[in-house]
Amino acid sequence: MTTALVTFATVWEPNYTAVRRRHQNYWPQTSVAGHQFLPFMSDSLVSSSFGGVERVGLQMPISSEAIDLLAIGGPAGWLVALELKEFTPVAGGGVPAVFLTVAEFVGEIIGGAYDSSSVELLIGSVLSGTGAQAPPRKFTTALVGTPSKR
Repeated sequence: MTTALVTFATVWEPNYTAVRRRHQNYWPQTSVAGHQFLPFMSDSLVSSSFGGVERVGLQMPISSEAIDLLAIGGPAGWLVALELKEFTPVAGGGVPAVFLTVAEFVGEIIGGAYDSSSVELLIGSVLSGTGAQAPPRKFTTALVGTPSKR
């Protein structure tokens, strides 16, 4: 069975009252659940709980919209929610009906840079890799076994 990955990005104002952008990076010229196509890449979206994810970089082609994310969204504290989803490709390249969420990340635009061809946004988070759950993880003998005597 063949599987593929798509990333959905939703950009919010800091009070969650207005969505500024919705993008997906897999189906050109197609809107999927209100997310328009933008050929962006994200790095470090999946990390171990040992180190956690402190920030994610988003790289996208240069455009006035991408520069606005950096120049306006950064100082305004816009939030970015990223969802990495797995799916089975549909014959003919259509959009499947079922997705499986593999990873999620929510952070604030904390900086970035651009050059003549691309824009990179840095999305930061203060969430700890082991304390981000509500309630935080509790390591008990049922989860990790009998504690070491040393």
